[in-house]
Amino acid sequence: MTRLIQFVFRIILFFDTRFLTQGSKESLNRKEIKRILLVNTTAMGDTLLSTPAIRAVRKEFSEAYIASLVHVKQKDVLKNNPRINELVIYSGKYRGLLRLIRRLRKKKFDLVIVLHANDPDIVPIIYLTGARYRVGWAESKFSFLFTHTFKRPENKILHTIDQRFGILESIGIVSDSVEMEYFFNEKEIRFSDNFLKRNNISENDILIGLHPFGSLESKAWPNYIDFIEKISKEDRFKLVLIGGKKHEREVFENRSKIGNKIISAVGKTYVGETAAIVIDG
Repeated sequence: MTRLIQFVFRIILFFDTRFLTQGSKESLNRKEIKRILLVNTTAMGDTLLSTPAIRAVRKEFSEAYIASLVHVKQKDVLKNNPRINELVIYSGKYRGLLRLIRRLRKKKFDLVIVLHANDPDIVPIIYLTGARYRVGWAESKFSFLFTHTFKRPENKILHTIDQRFGILESIGIVSDSVEMEYFFNEKEIRFSDNFLKRNNISENDILIGLHPFGSLESKAWPNYIDFIEKISKEDRFKLVLIGGKKHEREVFENRSKIGNKIISAVGKTYVGETAAIVIDG
């Protein structure tokens, strides 16, 4: 299926008159860039790791209209980010595809930057936005639809944030800080304050937030119960166990091992509230 889609888009690209005037990164006319789309449609961690790059783009194009195409499950990570003018929600796997493409085309973006290396369906979608400049990974199966690409250096391990910076550098955007950002709203801050008071957690306490679960078994912490049993013996620490609703049963079944000294917020918070507790605490 992928090869068929590649073949179709190569034919489309062959007849695309815009391609005749596109090429090297020097061809990007910065004065033309008024509307930008940043693509973050993979996992929550990937989206958070894109925030330094988002900040760098805003700094470079301070007056531009910047939107972010984000997966519906990860929208909370960017919903309060002041560097973004609008979130465009995508459910993934081509769901609502025609409606999404029509919406993106109406926005008339000049520049689209894909900040992740996964989701091969994304590249054909951003090509169909009609944006003149399209930036992404050279390793993509649809890299021929980009106008500017970044190839990760061989035999060198790059942090995910630095990989995003490499994409930006391919069009001359320099980043100056790797600090990630998460912005809270007043409701989330109030929730955090109330949660900490309700559980007798003060600013003098050493609070440990533990999220041992994962979307896949390979991403989970297999022996976290042993850690909890050990840390719960230390009076100087207070530990908050965090996770989604699907992990509530596991916590309930292990309650005798976890003990009552551990505060469980599993299944009781959403992303913003969880982050506020961890940072505020």
